[in-house]
Amino acid sequence: MSQYLTRAELAQTLGLSMETIRRLTAAHKIPFYCIGRSYRYELEPVLEAFKQAPASATSEKSALLG
Repeated sequence: MSQYLTRAELAQTLGLSMETIRRLTAAHKIPFYCIGRSYRYELEPVLEAFKQAPASATSEKSALLG
């Protein structure tokens, strides 16, 4: 069964700021679930989104931050 992470938990896990997670969510660059007014994330699909970022970027994170 999948575990759903909050924005804070995802940010801590990935070593990113909560603001970065918010921007990636708003731009629909990472997958998320909206439950009421809360957002939840599954780690594996988010990591897959980083892997699918354009190869021309210098890092996976910067590719998504575009």
